[in-house]
Amino acid sequence: FPSHDTGWGQSNPTAQSLPYSQNFGTSSFTNLPSGWVAWLPGGNRTTQAAAEGASPSGDDTLTATTTSQSTGGVYGYAASSDARIYLQQSSNATRGTPTVAFAFNTGSATSVTISYDLSLINGGASTQDYGHALQYRAGTSGSFTTITGSAMTFGAVTSYTTTTRSFTVTGLTSNTDYQLRIITWRPSGSSSSKGIGIDNFSITAPVVAPTLTTPTVTSISTTSATLGADVTANGGATLTSRGTVWGTTAAPTGNSLAEGGTTTGTFTHSRTGLTANTAYVFRGYAVNSAGTGYSADGSFTTLPLPPTVGSGSSATTSGFTANWSHPTMGSA
Repeated sequence: FPSHDTGWGQSNPTAQSLPYSQNFGTSSFTNLPSGWVAWLPGGNRTTQAAAEGASPSGDDTLTATTTSQSTGGVYGYAASSDARIYLQQSSNATRGTPTVAFAFNTGSATSVTISYDLSLINGGASTQDYGHALQYRAGTSGSFTTITGSAMTFGAVTSYTTTTRSFTVTGLTSNTDYQLRIITWRPSGSSSSKGIGIDNFSITAPVVAPTLTTPTVTSISTTSATLGADVTANGGATLTSRGTVWGTTAAPTGNSLAEGGTTTGTFTHSRTGLTANTAYVFRGYAVNSAGTGYSADGSFTTLPLPPTVGSGSSATTSGFTANWSHPTMGSA
């Protein structure tokens, strides 16, 4: 269900890094956390299709409250030391079907899992329906797409047990800003309108093995070399080690030695115990909870040993015999 919103003066939230989680605390509030904005819906939407295709008309205000409301809008609500975003509907044409939006950057991820706790705040309206769904888009303009399974309508209910809703979105582009928005619509009905609460919102990406590039080698000698690589992404989890491996064939995994760091970025360390005049293949590696990631292969050849020069012999007035021994490895 794509929409075609190109933006009509609303503010765009600042993209947050993953993983992201937000508990809205214990007290009512008048400012949304970084990464969030409240948008005016641009009209009172009575159907899911109308809400999905709606363009926001600007920014909405956030009002602190500790009681359920009858006036439509976005509230920073708290009750029993539990705060949350509260989206209250009404028949008001400007704020009757409120919307909030959030932005994130995918980093190295191409899929994410979005979850949040959903509660019914104003359940006194037994006949007025309340529809809502979650949408996303890349960037700050263009079509929104409704996340499969996220559309939900409260019908003639006066109570609802808080439930954690979770959805996985695939096919995203890495290192890209995305916007999410929670849209609402108010179908036909009578009596007072309902409101919903959003809390414990999180976006996580699957943890994958770290990503490494650019194997480097310097300071080559007969039995040692300085090896390194660049850890460009931690895969969504803390690194537990990074270092190098070497061998004499492609894609080595043996002769592992940790460098000591546990962050992304470039690193180098000295590797000793090599054999002179020998061709080696090496890779950088990094480890997290998902496994081990490797860089591409790098290669080098250690220096040959010099010959051992002995004493001259058979000296005459016109010459002598020079003596040396050829090294076991390498050539003079």
